[in-house]
Amino acid sequence: MEIKSKKLEDISIESEPTILTGNEKLDKWFSSDGGIVKGTSIFMTGTPGAGKTTFLMYLIKILKDQTIYLYERETLMSKVRVQTANLNVVNKNAFFADKNDVKNFNEFLKEIDEIKPSIVMVDSLQAIADEDFPELSGVEARILVLNTLRKWCEDNNSTLILIGHNTKDGEFAGENKIMQYCDAHIEMVFNQESGERIMSWGIKNRKGPMGKLFYEITETNFEIYDENEWKIKKINKNTNNLELGLYNFLETYFKFLNKKNIHYNDFVKE
Repeated sequence: MEIKSKKLEDISIESEPTILTGNEKLDKWFSSDGGIVKGTSIFMTGTPGAGKTTFLMYLIKILKDQTIYLYERETLMSKVRVQTANLNVVNKNAFFADKNDVKNFNEFLKEIDEIKPSIVMVDSLQAIADEDFPELSGVEARILVLNTLRKWCEDNNSTLILIGHNTKDGEFAGENKIMQYCDAHIEMVFNQESGERIMSWGIKNRKGPMGKLFYEITETNFEIYDENEWKIKKINKNTNNLELGLYNFLETYFKFLNKKNIHYNDFVKE
């Protein structure tokens, strides 16, 4: 009988092909090899207002050489375009569709089978499962949609980024087993009290380290910071606020000083 098993030292370790974003912090965060690993499935959840769709549009903006397909089932693409107009997204290799364009999941599969995108983005798992497969239970429908997308992406060496929505309590609206089928889980959190936005690998990342990044959605861009950069930014911001507060206090104080006092000019200079 021929032995087909191997010793551990005889198993070769090969780096997986990746898609570089051009953002060094993002590339290191996505995988150990750097970049988004081809053929993998990434599940994304987050608090309301965290910017999940905005992040997808930012990726579309910086991945200009990739053929990307975004299927938007939560809202209309016209609304997404208005919502993310600050990013000024230009990508001639990107395709966009909502329910008005591609009415159901089966039509969507035919679309991507024709276009063969290297990255497939879907928003959201719940919307497709609940609307297109009412005859199945919620969990059954979601697993069907997820596994169908995973298999297509594996067969076509494409990367899947799939949004799942949280409940009002901040928990993922579905079963934990859904996440087990994916290679990685991105969690985006927006703290409304502090205004701080964090994205991290929530439950797992089979392709790289379990780190986190901070981000801001500005008037013109989607800015990303590592932990050290964010600490420095917070220190600088707090310092600037302290200096501004002190300046305002002194300015008000000077208004009430007796300008006829012989020491007034010397005091103001100091």
